[in-house]
Amino acid sequence: LTLVLYDLWKEKTMWEVSLKFKLDRGLIQNILNGAVSFASCVFHFCEELEEFWAYQELLETFVRKLSYCVTMELIPLMEIPGVKQGRARQLFNAGFKTLAL
Repeated sequence: LTLVLYDLWKEKTMWEVSLKFKLDRGLIQNILNGAVSFASCVFHFCEELEEFWAYQELLETFVRKLSYCVTMELIPLMEIPGVKQGRARQLFNAGFKTLAL
């Protein structure tokens, strides 16, 4: 499971990971969703406890990157409804870096 998540983290597509590990894409998506859900729970837990203040920013970035499995530069564009990795990359290459005008 860790190797599946690692490949996704390194921006390999679901198709590539599916072929490499001989797993259904649905199973890979479920693994990813479970990992994102757990990481999000840990992040919210750290928000509630003042002594874990240092982990909040680290975990927030981690959860966002794990959710989208893209480079950090594409995350703002991935938050546009309906935009996936390919379209976000096209927008970024065309000069769009953020949602701000």
